[in-house]
Amino acid sequence: MSFKISLTVADLIVLFVYAPTQIIWISTYNWYGGDLLCRTTKFINTFSLHLTANMQVLIAADRLYITAHLREVHQVC
Repeated sequence: MSFKISLTVADLIVLFVYAPTQIIWISTYNWYGGDLLCRTTKFINTFSLHLTANMQVLIAADRLYITAHLREVHQVC
């Protein structure tokens, strides 16, 4: 359950940080926020996209582990 919450948070970061900055960039082609804000938003944009991808990999690995060890659980019970 915690993976789903983490993926939801990562997707919300993409929605509320990455999407607006890309819309502003596409519509104006200029950055008015200064150097520090530019570097910060670029870091958050990159971090959020990697976070979303890594959460999907973790969910897939967790489900693979569960299905691979499902047989052991049935033998114990």
